[in-house]
Amino acid sequence: MGSVASRSHVRHSHSRRQQHEASIRETPTIAAMLDAAPSLRPLPPPQQQQPPLVNAAGLPVLTSAAVVCRGVRAPVGGLAHVVQRVSDFLDYGLPRYWSLPRACERDLLSLLSRLQALEPPGVEPLFRAAQCSKGLGFAAANGNLAMVRWLHAYCPDGYAHKGMEQAAAAGHVHVLEWLAAHRANVPWSSRFMDAAAASGHVHVLAWLHAHPQNAGCTDAAMDSAALNGDLAVVEWLDAHCAERSNQAFRYAIHGGQLPVAQFLYARGYRLDVPDGTDYAAYSGNLACIQWLHELAITTATTSAMDRAASGGHLHTLQWFHAHVREGCTTAAMDTAAMNGHLHVVQWLHEHATEGCTTDAMDFAAAHGHLAVLQWLHDNRREGCTAAAMDDAAGKGHLDVVRWLHAHRREGCTTEAMDTAAGGGHLHVVQWLHEHRTEGATAAAMDNAARGGFLDVVQWLHATRSEGCTTDAMDGAADSGHLHVLEWLHAHRTEGCSVGALNSASSLAIARWLHEHRSEGCTTDAMDNAAFYGHFDVLLFLHAHRDEGCTDQAAEYAANHRDLEILQWLHAHYPEKVDVRRLRARFRDCPYVSAALERMAAAT
Repeated sequence: MGSVASRSHVRHSHSRRQQHEASIRETPTIAAMLDAAPSLRPLPPPQQQQPPLVNAAGLPVLTSAAVVCRGVRAPVGGLAHVVQRVSDFLDYGLPRYWSLPRACERDLLSLLSRLQALEPPGVEPLFRAAQCSKGLGFAAANGNLAMVRWLHAYCPDGYAHKGMEQAAAAGHVHVLEWLAAHRANVPWSSRFMDAAAASGHVHVLAWLHAHPQNAGCTDAAMDSAALNGDLAVVEWLDAHCAERSNQAFRYAIHGGQLPVAQFLYARGYRLDVPDGTDYAAYSGNLACIQWLHELAITTATTSAMDRAASGGHLHTLQWFHAHVREGCTTAAMDTAAMNGHLHVVQWLHEHATEGCTTDAMDFAAAHGHLAVLQWLHDNRREGCTAAAMDDAAGKGHLDVVRWLHAHRREGCTTEAMDTAAGGGHLHVVQWLHEHRTEGATAAAMDNAARGGFLDVVQWLHATRSEGCTTDAMDGAADSGHLHVLEWLHAHRTEGCSVGALNSASSLAIARWLHEHRSEGCTTDAMDNAAFYGHFDVLLFLHAHRDEGCTDQAAEYAANHRDLEILQWLHAHYPEKVDVRRLRARFRDCPYVSAALERMAAAT
């Protein structure tokens, strides 16, 4: 339910823009306007200078709208309200389609000023700061210093920690330098170096290390570099950071990073677990496993072969079989089947005695591996359970469902149609309806509504009799599917519960529920809005509802480093924000500590 489902929303916005552009090309009247453009039929010059056309927000109308309206044979170009309507129809640079963070994510600097001009009066300053903080993170990640400067001018007092983190992770030292020099409110954190190390930016590590306000790094820096096999970062951290990670060597062998493992071992790093070979088996790097075996510094358990089989590492599996006495368990074949490694399943069948369980066929079916399923059916006797068809249906694997229906007797349960509906697999739902007798439960429509699959909801409504429960509208609200909410409200009678508004995942949904439903909400509504960082929902509930929140709201905001929400809660619900307790709990988090200091200074 996270607020930055933004990419999908942006794609949706672009798709709607394309639909409108298509309508311009296809609508005869507008096409006629374009055909009669001024280049073909010059208009007489106006007798007096006309003021520039603007929309309701005082912004110039789109040039395309003005050109189209000037080119019509009828004198539409002089009718400002008509030009405005055409401009609004074409204009997708509006707050209902774009937010400031989303524009920053898409690197659209030119859109920011337009969004600023369209801001309603009286915007909550902390909401503006939160939007700026998120936008700064995207701008810094993109290395767009011009956008960073614009955001600084837009909100000079906001927190810059997200921008610093993202700039460090992306390797943009020029952004780090500018933020450090111009933003006063930068809570320096070890997360900066940790982010740079995880992304392999030695030059960023060096810059941060030299800065007088640098907060150092944590074990996560070395651990992530070791797991990634970034020897240059590992060497730099070993040379410049005093504290050693106890887990770095294990992370190196877990990732199969032999050069890093050898460097760390030479520098005195050791394994923190006795069964290190089991971790090495994850990657399937046989050279790393053989090196550990020769050092004789660790052991293996049955998990080693199980993990090698699960990853499809047949050569590693064969080596373990020849050199390690522990063998494997049924999990080896079960998980190899789950991941579609038929060659491993066949080898285990020939060379290992542990066999498998019904999980092998169940897992293979759930993941759509029909060839594995057929081989197990022909060569093993364990069989499967009804979970095979249930899970295959839920994942949309109709070919597997049909094969199981034709070749196995275990059948399925109502879970098959219920989960297929929840996955939006209408073709599977329809096939089960026509060929199986187990049917469904009300969970089918509930699940489809939560997933936003209105076509499935409508088909179930028209074809099946199970109906739904209040979970349908509640789930649609939780997942952000307003169109499903509206349809259920108009066509079903089950309604919703307080859980709908409690879990509203967007401002549009919170407003719609408040205006069209009477169930209301509880303190969970504001608590959940704080948990997910939905500041706009929080503001709406504060303005239009009186349930308030609990002390969990501040706890959630602090946990997720939503500093502006934390400050806002302290300003409006001071009795719910125990600053002393939060200071004690988050004393090691410079971000939260900085916000708490600012809150204390304001009281």
